[in-house]
Amino acid sequence: MTVDVPDWRAAIEAHEADHPAVALARVRRLLAAAPTDWPARLLLGKLLTEFARYAEARAALDALADDPISSRPRPRLLVIRAIAELHDRAGDSEPALRAYERLRELAPEDTDGYVLGGALLARLGRLDEAAAIYQAGTACAGGAVDECWHNLGLVRRAQERHAEAAAAFARALELDPAYAAARAALADVTAALALAGLEPPPAPA
Repeated sequence: MTVDVPDWRAAIEAHEADHPAVALARVRRLLAAAPTDWPARLLLGKLLTEFARYAEARAALDALADDPISSRPRPRLLVIRAIAELHDRAGDSEPALRAYERLRELAPEDTDGYVLGGALLARLGRLDEAAAIYQAGTACAGGAVDECWHNLGLVRRAQERHAEAAAAFARALELDPAYAAARAALADVTAALALAGLEPPPAPA
């Protein structure tokens, strides 16, 4: 089993420590011994994506998608997310958006598809679509709901809809009072509202 292989634990630790070269070397070593290891193949695809080796990453992830294990719910989500992020990083916006949409369809209560898909739409300047995705994400039962609220606020701030932005940032802070970025953004739009002579919503304690 993968979990029992020291190289696997070391690869994960290296990846989390932002040492991708070490992580890739360890994954290569693991796959030399166990070529069908599913988690190692997934990490390989993700690492190749991070190194902008997109053709190799696509080949690795497409092969992984054909593995019988990938028909199970959780592995399927992990592969779809990795493929979505590959397209996103490679600048293939429409395939990435379709993959993020697929994530939302398969896991409607997981905020990943909302946060990532909304972020891509925002970068493309499709602000109303991004706001709609983030708004839908705020209804998730768990996950990074505070991030959905914060990102919704960022979109509304970009649109100069400062009262809506302030309300979204305030909601993010209700969920996570330590959310420094949301607190700074709330201060920004509150100041903008004051310049316009408008009354912002009450700030969270």
